[in-house]
Amino acid sequence: MAIRNTYSKSPRRALVVFTSDPAKEARRKQLDQSVEKSRLIYRAFLRHLLNIARAAQSQMPFELVFVSDAGDQKNIHRAAEVFPELPPVHFIHHRGNSFGEKIQHALNKTFSIGYDQVAIIGNDCLDLTPEILTHTFTELETQETVLGPAKDGGFYLLGLRRFDALLFKNVQWCGAQVSDQISANIGQLHRSLAILPTLKDIDSYRDLFNWLCQTQTANRWLIRYLRHLLLQTGFRQMFIPPVIRHRQFSRWKWQLPPPA
Repeated sequence: MAIRNTYSKSPRRALVVFTSDPAKEARRKQLDQSVEKSRLIYRAFLRHLLNIARAAQSQMPFELVFVSDAGDQKNIHRAAEVFPELPPVHFIHHRGNSFGEKIQHALNKTFSIGYDQVAIIGNDCLDLTPEILTHTFTELETQETVLGPAKDGGFYLLGLRRFDALLFKNVQWCGAQVSDQISANIGQLHRSLAILPTLKDIDSYRDLFNWLCQTQTANRWLIRYLRHLLLQTGFRQMFIPPVIRHRQFSRWKWQLPPPA
């Protein structure tokens, strides 16, 4: 059941980006044979995400909160400097031993700062759009929770009006039922829920390559840059023949990224 909007003024909103140091990301989800290339790929993901956030902020005000390892703080601020029109970016350090503990700490800490609406995302859903972000915060005017399911069974976005650890009770993190388990907990707590479109996370070489083949995103810089990185390695011999025709590969080969 939807709840009435109780805000007498505009709510204070936060978009929480839950990520890790690029070196850890490279080890956890290595998207290239080279660790350094994996780092460059994740930095490109971050730049893309900041671009999406900037576009959404032009339609609806919210603040950016990054949750990551202490060593990643400089990387994040350096990436944010590319977009000088962005409001100040806040930073929270990871705390906890498991993924579940860390994400709960991130949400609880963000609400304790004084935000009324919080949406948390990762850095690996390249199909996220400004419209999805603004729609999330619009839904949180009348709904208590918003969930964006991922095709692998996880979620790419979770929006809340308040933190409650019971939302995550018995959730088997990094499994194929995370989204369903959180949805079930929301139902048991009798919270209202809005569901977003199901999107794909990038978890592997194959995921990234398929995304590059199929994406309709207008961010041509991201596509060209990622293709350029992948084509510098043995990616062609390992992955291209079963998936892509030679003509398409040849077209990719000469589509280099724009000057830095």
